[in-house]
Amino acid sequence: MEKTTLSDCEQMVMKCIWDSGEELGVKELMEIVNQKYDKTWKLQTVSTFVARLVKKGYLDMYRKGRTFFYRPLLKEEEYKGTLLKGYVQFWNRGSAAEFIACLCESLELSDHEKREIKEVVEGI
Repeated sequence: MEKTTLSDCEQMVMKCIWDSGEELGVKELMEIVNQKYDKTWKLQTVSTFVARLVKKGYLDMYRKGRTFFYRPLLKEEEYKGTLLKGYVQFWNRGSAAEFIACLCESLELSDHEKREIKEVVEGI
């Protein structure tokens, strides 16, 4: 099933869940998001985003006692891959070479980073 696009706020919530490496309740998730992204979101705000993510098929939820916990149904790498493919198709006419050239021109890459990119490309 192809997932729908996430809003910036939904991406922040998912990133916190992916980075945590564990299943989280809304309260813990709220604390992590607020700290990591300098937000002041309330419990209800985070609950709304989590409910949307469950509906979109990105999160699974289960109940343990009185608390609901959430776990990702999609790996972060899969989501990033989907985003990058869409970006390359839309902005670079499907050309990975054009995308990499644009990326390299946009960033101030160190010689070490340039060597790393070259090794990755050569290893494909």
